[in-house]
This record gives sequence, C-alpha cells and structure tokens, in this order.
Amino acid sequence: MQRLLLTLALALPLAANAQGVWEFETDFPADTDRQFSSTHGLAVDGQGLVWVQPHNLVDSVQVAGEYRASGTVTVFSPDGTEAACSPVRFLADASGAVTDTLGIGTNASGSLETQTGRGLTADVNGDVLIVSGNLLFKVDHTSCGAGPAPNTVRLLAKAQPFSGSMIAPGTDAAGNFYISQVVGNGTQPYKILDPNLNELADIANNRTFNRASLAVDDGGGDGGVAMWDFSYTTNMPAVWYRPDDFSDFDSLGVTPMGMAIESATIQEATGYLWFSSGSPENPPAPGTPWVANTWYGFALEDLFEFDGNGDITATIEVPTPRDSITWNDPATPGRPRAIAFSADGMTAYVGQFSQPVPATQKFVKMDTAEEGAPQWAAVVDVAQNTPNPVSSRTTISFTTREAGTVRIRVFDASGRQVATVADRAFATGTHAVDFDASGLAAGVYVYSVEVNGFGTARQMTVVR
Repeated sequence: MQRLLLTLALALPLAANAQGVWEFETDFPADTDRQFSSTHGLAVDGQGLVWVQPHNLVDSVQVAGEYRASGTVTVFSPDGTEAACSPVRFLADASGAVTDTLGIGTNASGSLETQTGRGLTADVNGDVLIVSGNLLFKVDHTSCGAGPAPNTVRLLAKAQPFSGSMIAPGTDAAGNFYISQVVGNGTQPYKILDPNLNELADIANNRTFNRASLAVDDGGGDGGVAMWDFSYTTNMPAVWYRPDDFSDFDSLGVTPMGMAIESATIQEATGYLWFSSGSPENPPAPGTPWVANTWYGFALEDLFEFDGNGDITATIEVPTPRDSITWNDPATPGRPRAIAFSADGMTAYVGQFSQPVPATQKFVKMDTAEEGAPQWAAVVDVAQNTPNPVSSRTTISFTTREAGTVRIRVFDASGRQVATVADRAFATGTHAVDFDASGLAAGVYVYSVEVNGFGTARQMTVVR
C-alpha cells in the first residue's frame, strides 16, 4: 500500500483539480513496420496530425545522382494511419518546385552533409518547425497530402543560425522561437527568431548541454515571456524572464529544481507546462521527488510567484505537479526526449531517445466520471499544506464530496510511512487537520488523503 500511495503521489496527478489519470493505450503507431527507435521529436499540428521524428538515419533519398542515407519525419492521423505526405523527404516552395531534401543539407564548404533529427515544434498557427542537424525548416502543416509531389510539404522559412546541431526550440504566443545549440559550454547563446526565422536577439548563453527549450507568456498581455535554459546535466533548469516587450531578458531563478530536462511542451487545453524529469543516464538529482522517465505537468502559478501587476517575481524551486505521465516500461534504458498533446488535451504522445523499437507511446486521459475509472479526484480535493515549507506545525485542508472514513498519512521519499495524521469518520465538506512535523528530518515528504479507499496526494517540504 505504501508503494501504491507513493505512485499516486509521484506518477499520478497530485493537485486537487486533476481530472483523471493517464492510461497507456498503444505503441505509436501500432503498425510495427512504421516504428523506429530513438524518437527525438514529436508535434501535433493544426489539423491534429502527429509528426514523429527519429534521430537515426532511417531513410534514403536520391541526391545528385546517388542514393544517400537520410533522416526523415513520418506523419500520422491519431489512429496511426499514415498521412499522404509521409514520410516527408522533400520540401517545396509555393510554386511546387523542390528546394530542399529533408535530412541532407549543404555545409559551409558546399558539400552535401547528412543531418540527423533533432526535434520538432508546432507554433501558434499549427505549422511545424523541423530541426534537422544545424538546419531549421518551418513547413506549412496544411500542405501535407496536398503537396506538389509525394513525400513533400511546403516550405515556409529556412534558417541556419548555428554551425552545430540544434535543440528543439520553444515558441511564444507571438510565434517567435527560442533556440540554441546542443553543445553550449557557456559560449553559445540562445537566439530569438521571428516567425520567419529571422534573428531578433540573443538572450543568455547555453551553460552545458541541451536538447530542448520552452518559452511561455506570463499571461499579462504585454509581451512578458519566461524562457528556460535546461542544461540538463546540471539538474538546475534556469529561467530567463522579461516582464514586457520593452525589457531585456534577465536571470530569474531555477525551477523545477532537480530535473534533468530533455523535453518540454505546453498542453494548450490546460495551460500546463510539461517537463521530462530525467533518465537512468542523466537521472533527477538525489533527494528530489522526481521519478526518471516521467513527464510532469505544472500550472504557471506552481512554478512562479507574481506581483500585483501580474509580473513574475521569483521561481518556486520545488513545485508540486498537477499531472504526470510515466513511460510504459519501468526497466527502460531510454531518455525522455519528446512530448506532444492533442488539441483537446486528452491524448499525449511521448518519445524516448536511446530507446529500442518502439520509441513512441500514446496515452489517453481517463475521465474520472467514467464507469470503472479511478475516482479519487471526484471524491476528495486536497489543498497544499500551510505553511509549506514547514519546521514544526502545519495544517492539511481537504474537501470531501462524500461522508466516510478519512485516512491521512505521511510518507518519506522512499515510500516509508512516517506518520498517521487522521483515521476517522468525516462528514461531507471542507476540513482542516493539524500535523506536527517537528519530529521529521528535513526533506520532501508526501501526504495522502484517502476517503473510503480513494485518495490523492501532495508534497510537503520539511526544513530545519
């Protein structure tokens, strides 16, 4: 039971408003002939098509009279049926003339050079940015299946802002992109590119190694944007922030502390920001609550503190997640390298690098109101304990939607039960229970609230 509750706390939704759980549906696509190893990019475009990019050279094309190994991007409908333009091999201009071969580019000396898959991003219009080695291609998502030739989509913009291989960029509400090289070592900047991939500005230097970035508007409507430099080998995802269009980006802080983030996205239906936690090769930092090969979802207010004007003032270093998805193989060697959501937020696609076939999985959100589905979110809402962090006494508040026996228990990071706060009958309604944490060592703990056998959980931090 302790392991079950720790799983509920770390691998299932922790917040009171989580509406269901993620259930593994299938490897994606289910057709084994179209599956690849080492997924490096995922995107859901404006028509709901799913774009999948392996890192490896899984295709070949004829260029300059000879066949060459090449990377590619496959495109599927949500049911796994391959789209008419898939696999994408060529890019064409508005007239239909092929201008580029995806996966093979021209280097600085003019020679052809193979480019491996490095990431995908869908922008605010649903168009897809393809990162292929050190080349960026922005393509018209509506041209898939309506292109001038098989395996072709229409190119909207192209750029080569770095000489080395690049990361999957973040994108903001204005359609700008935030991108850097994989290898930064403190010398390569993050660049802001406009929707046409023209360079606008440099922000900060990439500290070590990166695979992705994320940018999010602060919600104030005046151009305020937060941008992450994950530098996943440091376990310290750093945030840079500008409060409006007229300000420069400045260092803000670290969040979520302890994660080795290699992929991230925004779930538009909920507004949650999703981050991968780490892998066996680059694990989460010891002593933090994160589980490897898991993606965690947070609301903006879980990650940041705001002032009265709606500007971000500080980071919350160890936030409590609202939701999570764990790769459907606990013994996996892979690294969580890609994540994307359907427009309604009810379907998630996740991919792993260094993962044997299949390297992409599909999850669906199970509604708690559905017969036979888990019912904890429908039965009890659990508030964050106050104060938190706590050194002595704290209050745990919760709201039950049915009367019954309520059990409140506290577990340490290993899943060992360290306290029973309550185990008695409560009426329907809102309640508050006092807990004395003075006997606990400093660290992160999980407290679960069960009502008639169904429950949910949150984290508390004990300081000394």
